Formats: sequence, C-alpha cells, structure tokens
Amino acid sequence: MAIVAPITVNNGAATPVAITFNPEVQGVDGSYSFVDRTSGVAIGYRRLTVTSKFAKGSALVNRSKLALEIPVTSLVNGITTQAYVIRGTLDLILPVQCTDAERKDAFAFITNALSNTLVRGALRDLDPIYG
Repeated sequence: MAIVAPITVNNGAATPVAITFNPEVQGVDGSYSFVDRTSGVAIGYRRLTVTSKFAKGSALVNRSKLALEIPVTSLVNGITTQAYVIRGTLDLILPVQCTDAERKDAFAFITNALSNTLVRGALRDLDPIYG
C-alpha cells in the first residue's frame, strides 16, 4: 500500500512541462483525488482520480480506475467560466486469480497501446480507423 503523495505528470506541450497534482480528498468508494491548482481559479482545476476497489463477497474481480478531468475556461464579462471539460478514464478489471506477472503484462499492453500510431490517432487526433 502506498502513502498518498503528489503525482507529477508531463503535459502534452511541444516542450513537456511537469504538472503536479496534489492530494485533495479521499472518497468513501476507495478513490483518491489529486488536483492541479495552477489555474488559480477552482473552476479551472485539473483533477486526477485514482480508485481501487478490491474483491469481496461474491465479487471475484479487483477494479482499478484512473480518471482525468481537464476543465477549459473562458472569460465572460470579466468572470472566469467553465466552457467545457475534457475527460478520460481507464478501467482495469483484474480477476482475483490473476498473477502479479499477468497484471504487469496487462498494464504494459495498455501503456504501450497508448503509444501506438493507430490508437494515438484515434484517441488523440480523432482519426478513425478504417479498413
């Protein structure tokens, strides 16, 4: 079990900038939120949420989730407003009988798939895959 600490993630700028998400709140559902307050306005805070739900009772899977929210703000009559929010989630469903090696392998596949040209084009660039 890891002790809560700030999470630093590089952004997507041409020259990447390390963004620090500081611990914000622990949810009762096994989640923990981390927030980037650099916008200076709460409505513009970027947020990462990490959730761990462990198998219990009749549930035979562990569930892990990473969620990201990136609010985009605009200035309307001198007031900062939220124009829209970009969201992304990743859900991992891990059967209780899977091994550590199998979990590491699945994580590597997911991580590496995000760098694949077709996957990146479809997810980031809205470039559909066709055949």
